[in-house]
Amino acid sequence: MKVISNINTYLMHAKQALTVCNYNEVDALIFAQLSYFPFENYTKTEKIAVPDLAAKIMQLPEFTSAYSEDKQTFIKELVRCKRYSRNMICRMQSLSTPDTRWAAFTIEIGGPDTVVIAMRGTDKTTVGWAEDFRLGYQVMGTGAQLASFRYLKETVAHKIYLTGHSKGGNNITSAFAMSNPMIRDKVVRIDNFDGPGANPEYILNYKDGYDELAHKLHNFYPGGSMIGMLLSDYPGETVFIKAQVRDGYQKLGIGGQHDPFAFLVRGNAFVRDEQTDVSKILNRIVDDLVKNTSNAQRFYMVQFLERIGIPELIAGESGRIAHFIVNFISGCVKTTKKERHAIYHGIKTILESLALQAKEWIALRQTKGYNIESGVSR
Repeated sequence: MKVISNINTYLMHAKQALTVCNYNEVDALIFAQLSYFPFENYTKTEKIAVPDLAAKIMQLPEFTSAYSEDKQTFIKELVRCKRYSRNMICRMQSLSTPDTRWAAFTIEIGGPDTVVIAMRGTDKTTVGWAEDFRLGYQVMGTGAQLASFRYLKETVAHKIYLTGHSKGGNNITSAFAMSNPMIRDKVVRIDNFDGPGANPEYILNYKDGYDELAHKLHNFYPGGSMIGMLLSDYPGETVFIKAQVRDGYQKLGIGGQHDPFAFLVRGNAFVRDEQTDVSKILNRIVDDLVKNTSNAQRFYMVQFLERIGIPELIAGESGRIAHFIVNFISGCVKTTKKERHAIYHGIKTILESLALQAKEWIALRQTKGYNIESGVSR
C-alpha cells in the first residue's frame, strides 16, 4: 500500500495474516481503537475471533446511530479483513464503579503464549474524565491504573505486547511500571498513542519499573499533541505523527489530532512529522506547572475543577448551559482557602512559563538577526 491514509485504508489493504513476526505499530493502534467498542458485552465468551467480535458489534441496534462513519467503516473492514481472521480475543474485562472506568482485552498473535493486551481510553463519561484529572495527584495509582496492574499480573503468556490510546496508553505504561521484575521481563514492547504522563510522586513510587520503560516504550504523538503532553513526559522512543483532522473534528482545533483516525499511515507505519510550536508551548507550560506545584496543590486544583463541573462539561453530561452556570457559580462560592491559594499559584506558574518562553523566543530571533518589528530576517 503506497497511498497515505489512515487505519481504515490499512485494513482494506492488509492481506497477510498477523503473526508475532509481522506485528507492527499500525496493528497496535487498530487494537487500541477496537478496545473503545463495547466488547465487554461478550465477556461470557471464552474466546472469539476478531472478525466475529466485529460482526457482533455491527449487530448492535445503535450501531449506525451511535458511531461515526469512520468508526462504522472500521468495524466493517475488521469483519472483512483477512489479516486478523485467525487471531482470537479473550479475557474481555471491564470495571465500572463510582470512581473508575476501565476495560481491557487480550489478542493472541502467536497462540496463547504470545499476546497483545489492549486497554481502553477515556469512555466520555463524567466519571472517566474525573479519573483522568486525578492522574495529577494520585501517588499510588487511580482505580484504572490499579485495575491495569492486576490485569497484567494475571496474564499467563510469556511474551506480552501492550497497547493503548489516550488514557489507555497511560494504563498500559502504568501496568508495566507498577509490576514486579518477573512480569516486566515478559513484556516485549509497549505502544502508547498520545497517552498522558504521570505525576512526579507516582513516578518516584514506581521508579524501578518506570526507568525500565525507556527500553520498551514507544510513544506516538500527533504533531499538535495536547493530551499526550499532559503531566511528566514518558521515557522511551518518541515519534510524532502527521495527522489530518477528519470532518466534524475541526472545531476541536489541534485537539482533533488526538483522534486515532487522524493519524496518517503509509504502508505498515505512521507518517512521521515534527512537533508543532503550539504543542511545544503547551508541553513546556504543563511541565513547569507540574514541576513547580506540590502534590497537595495539584489535589486542591483538581478538587476545584471537579466541583465546578469541568469533567461533566467535557463529557457532555452537564445538560443545558444554565445548569452548568449554576453549578459553576455554586462551586466557585464554595472554594476553600487552600483551593484559592493552589489556583492562584497555578495561574502564576502558567503566566511565568509563558513569559519566559516569550523572552526566549525574542532572544532566539534577535540572535538569528530577525527583525521583530518588520517580521523578516535581516
